[in-house]
Amino acid sequence: MNLSDFVATTVSTDGFTVNYLDPIRLDRQDPAWYVWDINCHQLVASVFKQDKTVYIYCDGEMRIHAWEDGSMKHKDSQYSVIRYCDQLEENGIKNDLDLIAAEPRIEVQNNAWFDLYGDFVDGEWFDCVNHSLGDAIDQAKVLINEELAK
Repeated sequence: MNLSDFVATTVSTDGFTVNYLDPIRLDRQDPAWYVWDINCHQLVASVFKQDKTVYIYCDGEMRIHAWEDGSMKHKDSQYSVIRYCDQLEENGIKNDLDLIAAEPRIEVQNNAWFDLYGDFVDGEWFDCVNHSLGDAIDQAKVLINEELAK
């Protein structure tokens, strides 16, 4: 792992500032990497421009069944249950590519997602589901620009 694999806690581009709760690994865009406790509603980042802010949360529970190998899947064999991101690493899954490669030996029962909340929308919830952190950030920028154009 190199320092260049991480994004700094605050990044400013195109007039937007993105604040990450923690340094973000570029190879971990899937919401599974941001499920770290029973809360099911973790703040991951905020995007702001001028006086408008959109908050990106990882919502939902994660439950993944993992077998030692794909040949054991669905054969009434023992599996481990992955609920939190640190358990992904314990099962040899270190990044998004590993998560995709693990599909033959895992079964997703419940998945997390990114959702957007803001201080300029009724109820503060946009109901904008995303399955990639980069996509969530891009959508937050669009929402902010639309609001600023009013």
